[in-house]
Amino acid sequence: MEFIKKNKKMVIIIAVALVIIILLFGIIKSLMPDTRKSVWGTRTVDVSKHPISDEEISAVKEFYESNENVVNITYRLSGRKMIFIITVKEKTAKSVVEELSGKMLEKLSDDVKGFYDIELSYVCEDSENAEYPIMAYRNKTRHNFRFTYAG
Repeated sequence: MEFIKKNKKMVIIIAVALVIIILLFGIIKSLMPDTRKSVWGTRTVDVSKHPISDEEISAVKEFYESNENVVNITYRLSGRKMIFIITVKEKTAKSVVEELSGKMLEKLSDDVKGFYDIELSYVCEDSENAEYPIMAYRNKTRHNFRFTYAG
């Protein structure tokens, strides 16, 4: 007790510093995301109930690869979004891209179309083509794609 009376200023500074450190820790903890939880939250809870078969993906890839305007196609799944990147030849018209997108849906089951969003990115092998990229997006609640054009 005598030490506290002799060093009042030092004790007050230490007590205030401890309170500030505790408050800062609490504020930082509340603002920082919890890395132990999924980045998708609860959005991907039912993904295992709606699997995408390898046959469906292969069918989509074969459909595009069999078209004379398509050079390459890549696929990846990100959460509840199916992402396809399709490289097309230089002279491919927008109408061809729109037609390919519509016919591509026929290769997927109704379950997959009703659960996953689909994003198609059409890029041209000639990177200087002003009409590309063309983005096509389909929400799981829609029947058709919505297109965004570069040019």
